[in-house]
Amino acid sequence: MTCHHLSSSVGAPLYVGALIALIGCAPVVPKVDGEVLDTGGASADGGGDDGQADGADGADGNDGSDGADGADDGSGPVDEDGDGVLSDTDCDDSDPSSYPGAPEGLGDGVDNDCDGYIDEVELCDGAFGDVQAAVDAAPEGGVVLICPGDWPGSVDLGGRDIGLVGIEGSASTRLIGDGTGPVVRVGGGGAARLTGLSLVGGGGEQGAGLTCLRGSVVASDLALLGGVASGNGGGLFAERCTVDLTGLLAEGNSAAGYGGGAYFDNSTGVIRDSTLRGNTALEGGGAFIMRGNIDLEGNLFEANSATGASEAVFGPGGGGGGLWTANSARVVGNTIRGNSSNYNGGGGVFYGGSSLVENNVVEGNFGGEDGGGLYFNQTGGRIVGNTVTGNEAADDGGGLRFYIGSTSIENNVLRSNIAGDDGGGVKASHSTHSFTGNVLEDNQAGDAGGGLELDNDSSSVSNSEFRRNRAYRGAGLHNWRTERRFTISDSIFEENVASDCGGGLSFDNSPYIISLYRLELRDNQAGDGAGICADLIYRAPEDVGGVEGYFERSELDLRSVLFVGNVASDEGGAIYAKAADITARNLTMHENSGLGAVAVKGADLDLLDSIISGQAGPALYTVDIAEASTALSVRYVDIFDNAEVVGGTAADPVGSAGNISADPLYNASYGLRSGSPCIDAGASGARDRDGSRVDMGWTGGTESP
Repeated sequence: MTCHHLSSSVGAPLYVGALIALIGCAPVVPKVDGEVLDTGGASADGGGDDGQADGADGADGNDGSDGADGADDGSGPVDEDGDGVLSDTDCDDSDPSSYPGAPEGLGDGVDNDCDGYIDEVELCDGAFGDVQAAVDAAPEGGVVLICPGDWPGSVDLGGRDIGLVGIEGSASTRLIGDGTGPVVRVGGGGAARLTGLSLVGGGGEQGAGLTCLRGSVVASDLALLGGVASGNGGGLFAERCTVDLTGLLAEGNSAAGYGGGAYFDNSTGVIRDSTLRGNTALEGGGAFIMRGNIDLEGNLFEANSATGASEAVFGPGGGGGGLWTANSARVVGNTIRGNSSNYNGGGGVFYGGSSLVENNVVEGNFGGEDGGGLYFNQTGGRIVGNTVTGNEAADDGGGLRFYIGSTSIENNVLRSNIAGDDGGGVKASHSTHSFTGNVLEDNQAGDAGGGLELDNDSSSVSNSEFRRNRAYRGAGLHNWRTERRFTISDSIFEENVASDCGGGLSFDNSPYIISLYRLELRDNQAGDGAGICADLIYRAPEDVGGVEGYFERSELDLRSVLFVGNVASDEGGAIYAKAADITARNLTMHENSGLGAVAVKGADLDLLDSIISGQAGPALYTVDIAEASTALSVRYVDIFDNAEVVGGTAADPVGSAGNISADPLYNASYGLRSGSPCIDAGASGARDRDGSRVDMGWTGGTESP
């Protein structure tokens, strides 16, 4: 609502002033030959020689005469520029051409009428034939004010500095394209300011709603609706452009190429507090960011889709239902919900770069291959504090999928995600990530790694929680084919369920040493190895030069690990070892169930400075197999109150090699109470953190919690 052409003068109807007040515009002071008429309000001092305004008027008399002026003491509003308007009303009291209701002087760079716009041209009631005509009439740096309604025709701002403003907002002011090109085009160094507009029904090769080429766009309350591009950018196309977009709505746009809602190439800027919904493209259904740095802050990416299902251009980095980005930027505080991709990254794909991905909600997305939530290919940066829930991948990585790279993955929550194959919560391959402080709960994988799958991967894991995840193997965590040594430490695996092997953790074909330090495994379930399983899995012949029956032994180093209440329906309530070499120091295994708290088949296991108690079955169980030799060494171990000491081919070790059978006297956290026979009872050469002889159990040794 504007008042640019209203004025008040002698002889005008008396109701004009009342009408102006009613509709909320700034009052206009009546003048005759430049002199202000006293209307009974505050009055200018027309006769004094001090240049100061009179004080406030007294109350009007009943006869219609003015009340007495207040004291002229210089403390009230003034009229420095002599335009008859006091400083408390005048927007610029140093410029006599600028006051409420003054005629707008185009091209002078001044807000003459005090309406907040400089050099505005108003497009209302047929003042101009169309928006383009108003743009052509506006001066450089000016603004076209557009009244509500539908305004047909495209607009080319060229290389100009100009603003387009829908006076009553985007819901009421629509620029309608003809489907042959962009509704609004900015180019050649132009600087566009767009507010309160809907750009509807554009077309052409790129940027059906808005195209920016080598220019800049600052926009708020801008809607890009129903654009169709035969190339890239159904809603917005920006190349070598700087953008600042707040409150953008890109909805129902489509691109045969990339970026259904928006496409950016070699551009910089930010999109904040915006919504990209229901857009479609080959890749990057909501947004596609090819180069440059576009920060994404507080946006909603919802119900967008990527239809591509090929590695032809980006290899395994294709897809991105919600977004696809190859820049290093801040992606913070967004909600990425209900998007889908026929290929990777239902919620989004990050291709290269080192972005900060922080405090986003990623939920209910679907990927036709990998990465139901987000897919990261050859990335660095930090993935911090995100909530990833209810996503699904037809193949791998229901929540998050990482392929090559070195990323810090910190303090995320991954819950109720599903993968058809591996990595219900997360799958990482050929990577060296740092996985710290994450919570993985109620995720599910059709094969391996219900919570986390490390495939040909050597990412470190620490301070994380794995609860109620499900898989065929490695319900909490599964690793195969390590590429270097790494550590899993200070983490909890609880109530995870594997139908085959490894309720808590499972390993196979991992020839580099994996260190497992300060872990708690509680109430996990599996067929074999309810706590930890190291299994013999044959490699596919085509992956190993056609060799049949090829496998590699896994190498594990366990220190200060607690196993409580784990249940194996077959072998290994706490540990199942097959085709593995395992050193296990300072373990506590209490009230686990299965054939052997420790079951060894075709593996070498050295158990030292440990406690096995309350086992529902034999404490130790060994079986010889044809594929590999079996060896179990037990030294300085307290084996107490188990249903049986040994089973299978195992020999009873109690009474030799420092092994005892005595109540360990646990405290509430399965440490040792004073007087425990397990204190200072470990191997004579080993030490606790305090330098004393090592205790038996998980609270002893130099790696103790």
